[in-house]
Amino acid sequence: MTRESDTRSTEGRRGLLNNAAATISPSEIPGSPATSVLEDRYGTVIDVADAGADTSGNASITPVLSQHAGDDTLLRFPEGRYYMDSQLRLTNFQNFGLVGDGDATLVPANYGDFSGPQYRLFRLGTPWDPGRDLRVEGFHVDQTESDTGIRVLDVGVSTGLTVRDVIVEGLHDSGTWGPGLFNITDPDGVGVVRRFQAPDGGIHANQTPHAGQVSRGPTGIHTNGYHEGALRLENCVLGSYPGNGLYVNCPGDVFVEDGEYANSAGTTVRMGVGEGRVRNADIEVTGTASYERRQIPLRLDYGSLTVENVDVRMTRANGNGIRVMGEVDEATFRNVTVSNDGPNPNTAIRVNSGAGSTSFYGVSVDMGVNGNALKIPQGGAPVDVDGFAVTGDVAGSPIQETILCQRDGCRFANLDIDQPGSGRRGLLLTGDDIVVTDSEIETDYDAISTEGNGIEIRNTYASATSGSSIQVRSGSVDLSGNTTPSGIDR
Repeated sequence: MTRESDTRSTEGRRGLLNNAAATISPSEIPGSPATSVLEDRYGTVIDVADAGADTSGNASITPVLSQHAGDDTLLRFPEGRYYMDSQLRLTNFQNFGLVGDGDATLVPANYGDFSGPQYRLFRLGTPWDPGRDLRVEGFHVDQTESDTGIRVLDVGVSTGLTVRDVIVEGLHDSGTWGPGLFNITDPDGVGVVRRFQAPDGGIHANQTPHAGQVSRGPTGIHTNGYHEGALRLENCVLGSYPGNGLYVNCPGDVFVEDGEYANSAGTTVRMGVGEGRVRNADIEVTGTASYERRQIPLRLDYGSLTVENVDVRMTRANGNGIRVMGEVDEATFRNVTVSNDGPNPNTAIRVNSGAGSTSFYGVSVDMGVNGNALKIPQGGAPVDVDGFAVTGDVAGSPIQETILCQRDGCRFANLDIDQPGSGRRGLLLTGDDIVVTDSEIETDYDAISTEGNGIEIRNTYASATSGSSIQVRSGSVDLSGNTTPSGIDR
């Protein structure tokens, strides 16, 4: 998918996004001496308890919220439990806020008791009637009752989104939509979601009262095709969801900073964007949920994306650790670690046919299960690899090759491959015009095997305990400056 060009500057939007994040200062924490700084931003400030909202969790507060929600208004929630049995819907607003003070807990009704649309707690703006300048922060959401789970925030704003410190507790077992949807509808709009956390995950819709009405069930955080602006997701936490964990599928830009994402079906973090980044995040598959479905920790669907300082950990791998899909325009990986272990053979990183320019810099993979550490099928732009380490003593059956490259024009530099397991090979190069340079490869069986034409191997140490340093099966290879203690088999 190629994004249409426009007149705005991506770097300019990044700057706006960083400025938006910077406006969230510690002095704005509810209950602090500088709370008045926040209140001064609104013409009307209402304490919902003073306005008649029940703080004991016995009576629904939605009528009180509906009465007072509006433009240039901040609704403050003092400590208490706030029961809601229907959604609050507000569209086309200007400068609206919901802020919890201390331990402000929202208690959604269960599936059977929730009136009206059973999908959302707060619907704040829509794609066709968005709001502008929205703040939501400081809430604990208690959905621990059986058959309870809801989209806490369904947001569509043109710009000016700030969400902070919303923690959802309890298994999402109603089967309806997952806890968060965030869209910035204006191409020049910006928003920040910080510490939106739903660690308890959800179960498949077929095991809930909503069975038969959706295909799989909730996704943790979703940004969809109506998002055209720039959104920053910072320090979010998601447990296991049956749809996806974090699912970004939009023409806009999304930047994921920090956070923990675990064990969702389909994909734990799935990114399709105009421009996007995943940085300083932990992504893992350490267990299967109540549904049998392949689990991929990180999948890049389309757009221009950077993955940096990310740890991918699989102890029960049942899907590629990282997959770059064929519609990706450009992907760059820096300082990424992948731990690949589980009961069945599994590829750690795969770059699909058709993918655009893909680069790996400073990547390390530990193979605790048989499979390719890196698989590059034929077709697509050349892949550039500079600094790629592979460890682990997995045997070479049924998959022998640590790195399989079938694509023409790829470059491998500064490889550090240590694969002593029985029958394990290093590189199998079947594409043409591939370059391997300045690398160290130690394996049990053949360290490097080639089948393509125009391959160059330079300044590389290649050693095999029971095979050849370099095996030329077919094609043509140029060798220079290499150290090959196990010999060259032509």
